[in-house]
Amino acid sequence: MTGEEKVPGKAPKVKPANPHTGDYGALELVARYGHLDFSSGSSLAGPPTTANLPGGNRVNALTVGFNWYLDTNTRLMFNFVQNWFENRSPFTCSPDPSQRNQTEAWEILSRLAMWF
Repeated sequence: MTGEEKVPGKAPKVKPANPHTGDYGALELVARYGHLDFSSGSSLAGPPTTANLPGGNRVNALTVGFNWYLDTNTRLMFNFVQNWFENRSPFTCSPDPSQRNQTEAWEILSRLAMWF
């Protein structure tokens, strides 16, 4: 977003962030869509249950956020993730009964990455 060239697998070369000189590093917008399907027709899946039938447990996730490169070796990442899921299995891991029939959830994630 700030004009630096991004080489896949490498951090962009940026001027180090320094508010006194008006340099704020580089900003990169990110988005991702993911789909995870836990159903399986494999003989290794165990006895037939509603969890491994077609249309069984699955999750769709949309992630949007940004990466802020403070310098070539430091990155702050901020993401918002919205999950939509379908759980056809009668068993869930949630001890809270109010969350057992939940069809969506969201997360806010951040990470500081430094490499030497």
